[in-house]
Amino acid sequence: MKTLKVLFILCIMLGFAITANSQGKQVVRPMKGTFYELPSGIPGTSFVTGQVTHMGNITGTSIADMSGAKQIGNVITGVKNYKTKIAANGDKIFSEASVTLILNLDVNGKPDGTGTFYATAIEVGGTGRFEGCSGELYVTGTFNNITGCKNYTAEGWIKY
Repeated sequence: MKTLKVLFILCIMLGFAITANSQGKQVVRPMKGTFYELPSGIPGTSFVTGQVTHMGNITGTSIADMSGAKQIGNVITGVKNYKTKIAANGDKIFSEASVTLILNLDVNGKPDGTGTFYATAIEVGGTGRFEGCSGELYVTGTFNNITGCKNYTAEGWIKY
């Protein structure tokens, strides 16, 4: 009977050890999001709201870096974007993106202040359950430089 009790206790301890070990394993998961950005009042910086898988409703900030941008016709390349997405519980995901803008032209061939964009965003870390995360999202959207607003969707994967 004593041997049976010892074996039972060892089985319980092994169960806890296996559970604790598997908690550190990162898993690749699909990720999608819809986003809306409003100007913050600071040039190049926007407030972000949206809905993201694994995060729910989010808020955050977006910073555009135009220092490496190059324009050929109505296409602008070399734009960098740095984003922080914050879940309702405070967990964060940080991302960096390479963005290409396509400017809409008016009847005279001049940019009218609106356009479309696409980007590849790389998830570069986070906090809480997203600490050490990685991932890649493909982003498409529209912008309006007159109002400063952007609407876009993203789809890809995240590993956490």
